[in-house]
Amino acid sequence: MKNEQHTQVITWERTDLCFQSSSIFKWSAFALQLEFKCGSETIHLDGFWSGDCNWTARFAPTHPGIWTWVSHSQDSAMDNHQGKIECIAPNTKQKKANKNLHGFIRIPKDEMHFQYADGEPFFFLGDTLWAINTLRCGLGEKENGNFFSWLKDRKQKGFTAACVQFFRRLNQSNEGGYPFPNNTDDNGIFTHLNSEFFKHLDTRMNHIWDAGLVVAAHPTWFGKAQGGMTNISSLDAQLITRYLLARYGSYNLIYSLSGEYQHSYLDMPNPWTRSDWQKLGAMVNKWNVYNHPVSIMPTGIQEGKSSLSSEANSGSSAGEFHQEAWLDHNWIQTGHRLSLMHLIPKTIKENRNHLPLKPVIQSEGWYEGFEDTNLFVQCNDSHIRWQAWVSYLCGAVGYIYGHGDVWGYFSKLDDPNPKDISTEKKEMLDRGLNAEGGISLSYLRQLFDQIAWWKLKPRQDLISTKGLLSQEANEWYLRVPYCAAAPGELYVVYYPLGTGKKRKDLLLKSGYEYSARWFNPRDGSFENIKMPRLDKNGKWDVPVTPGALDWVLVVENNHELKNL
Repeated sequence: MKNEQHTQVITWERTDLCFQSSSIFKWSAFALQLEFKCGSETIHLDGFWSGDCNWTARFAPTHPGIWTWVSHSQDSAMDNHQGKIECIAPNTKQKKANKNLHGFIRIPKDEMHFQYADGEPFFFLGDTLWAINTLRCGLGEKENGNFFSWLKDRKQKGFTAACVQFFRRLNQSNEGGYPFPNNTDDNGIFTHLNSEFFKHLDTRMNHIWDAGLVVAAHPTWFGKAQGGMTNISSLDAQLITRYLLARYGSYNLIYSLSGEYQHSYLDMPNPWTRSDWQKLGAMVNKWNVYNHPVSIMPTGIQEGKSSLSSEANSGSSAGEFHQEAWLDHNWIQTGHRLSLMHLIPKTIKENRNHLPLKPVIQSEGWYEGFEDTNLFVQCNDSHIRWQAWVSYLCGAVGYIYGHGDVWGYFSKLDDPNPKDISTEKKEMLDRGLNAEGGISLSYLRQLFDQIAWWKLKPRQDLISTKGLLSQEANEWYLRVPYCAAAPGELYVVYYPLGTGKKRKDLLLKSGYEYSARWFNPRDGSFENIKMPRLDKNGKWDVPVTPGALDWVLVVENNHELKNL
């Protein structure tokens, strides 16, 4: 029996316990397990190989108290070590400085939103940076690399989630080299994992944690060469997944089995089956010891292939996997075209109607700066606002933004060396980080921080607008208002471009006095509205918007009226 030193940590903060084996094991041997106990709670963790004879167990205590631990290993040099970890609760100042100290993300029972472990609702606003763990998104010699520029900007703008791949491609390195040095050409061999590569991912993950952001992550794209790998067996994918969950399960994660999983059916030399994904999901259930939310990202609707089943071609994880126990929320991808934007409310509604109820993330729509090559139209800030506001008001638990210049700069495959980047390309990155659509989302976040957004539910039945060509968005018509409400408490209505001067009615719950404001989603400003006294039916003829562009109506309950 080997006794270890007593240590002290804060709840939810990671601590690494380091071990040395008597001989070198393969990374995939999982030669170390630890058991942690505190009161009635027990957590069983895999240790992970961290180079040579070194193994690490990464632990995050979930509540205050004295945690005792014991190691188990087939190697006597790592077996039956014991120790204690004293865990103290974070104070108010610490929790304010780092939202992650509110605890890991959960889905409350019978609810359609995320919340931290301590019950505080989590507003999911994500930014896409699939290539976060590459030289193009480098750390720099003095923490002055592009990674830090991106993280600082996104935190300042109010993004709450970093949407990443743990490794972009097998032939894209970070500061520590390639993830699998003997496999940079997609040869299907994963026997040699490079721990130095993942140490630099550790650094990125630590800084994201310190910034208070949650990580929404795929391992990679299983089944797509342009962004992942195609020559991988389902067994190797399971081993890689287990390693990643052992190494990063103690961070605040929302986990996806893979990006655009349907490519495994179409682009693999030895195609996967639905059963392969079901098995991987079941194994994730076993390895996901902190019960992070789990889903899987689908391909976009515009990528639909006739050879796929209708369930696999739905643009949603729900098509094939909604009933799976491992899937507790759905990701949807509607695609990168103007003519596909109308599918956002439709697909969110369809997913929210599936039983059992599971929250929905709009994981990828039309990225800002991307061109719709069918119409020669570029996605701009107005398209981003429409996608985001409509997603939230139609009941999505989260929206993930992306910009073509950020995505293209970091993901450029033929120029991985950050030392040879032209001024033009650097301007490309700056342009992406400072794009108007991303700025608009910062104002959206500011408004939602001021209201009880988690109480809102889609309520299109409460609004009507005269003179619309259609009461539902379609391929060529997006000028439809969208409403979410907690009747009697809070109403939020998004009025897109072209609806401002039309007659608008909003049905409010009678018996209350309300205050109303126009919110400008382009600059974050408010304009108060003088409301008339409502009749017993609560119908209100909403005034004309302050301008011709898109506006948001916010109506809040002041107090209950007496003797109406």
